[in-house]
Amino acid sequence: CAATGRSAARLHVRVMAARDLPRMKAHRGTADAFVEASIGSRRLATPAARDSLYPTWPPETLVLVAKRVPGACVKFRVLDDRGRAEEPQLVGECAVDLTDLTDQKKR
Repeated sequence: CAATGRSAARLHVRVMAARDLPRMKAHRGTADAFVEASIGSRRLATPAARDSLYPTWPPETLVLVAKRVPGACVKFRVLDDRGRAEEPQLVGECAVDLTDLTDQKKR
């Protein structure tokens, strides 16, 4: 994904839910998942949804600044919170190409 460019736009992302996550905590059979969204070095995250393989998150909007360059994308990572003593563990990730997004004027 490209991370440089001159003009930029705000991208509003709402993370709602995940399904059928793997058991990240063997002793409990659950996960403490959260989602991290990033464009370039800017990262925002949801709160951790505790003890669920089908987590949902509060209706909160993450606002990222997207550079308008070919190949720009937003990266999403689902992570398992391990507490303060350990780094979060990766559950899954994907990237969404922003090339096809166009400006939409408010009506």
